[in-house]
Amino acid sequence: MPSPRVKETREVDEDLLVEAARQGDRRAARALYDLHRERVWRVVYRMVLDVEEARELCQETWLRAFSSIGRYHGRSRFGTWLLSIALNAARSRWRRRKRLAPISLSNPPEGVELLPPVPASQRVALEESRRSRAIEEALRHLPAKQRQAFVLRYFEELSITEVAAAMGCREGSVKSHLFRAIQALRRSLRSLSEEGGGHDETSL
Repeated sequence: MPSPRVKETREVDEDLLVEAARQGDRRAARALYDLHRERVWRVVYRMVLDVEEARELCQETWLRAFSSIGRYHGRSRFGTWLLSIALNAARSRWRRRKRLAPISLSNPPEGVELLPPVPASQRVALEESRRSRAIEEALRHLPAKQRQAFVLRYFEELSITEVAAAMGCREGSVKSHLFRAIQALRRSLRSLSEEGGGHDETSL
């Protein structure tokens, strides 16, 4: 974990890049893109679970961000503001297709077996894979806002304040979404455990 001094320096550097990008500096805009493209991709892909759709939404996110960067006033971190644009783009897509795609925790490539046969020495790893599949099955049933809050808080490790800024809601609402999401996941995992055996929901 970077020290507070390193983190502060990075934030100052990013502020300088944002200001330069607002003035039309293409190299600064490219630097911001390089800094944040992986996180934007991860979040968008976990929302839609479709490579082509995620690419379209990422492109839409960046186009929106750079076309409206003049309206970014620094009330939240640039990365948080960027994620709010990505989430808004995903919400618009959800409304058009009327349903959410499931999240994949491992995102295995096509043709790769998620749970291949393993020797006894790797039973712990096998159990972890089984648990990931159980959580994946449970996550697919979460409502949109609960899923967004859960992904940002526990996959991307944003603070409650940052999640609230990205989602455009109050911190109390984020905590409520997270509480409901965790309760729903525990119920789903308990049900799956009773059906298939072996999944422990107490770690959520």
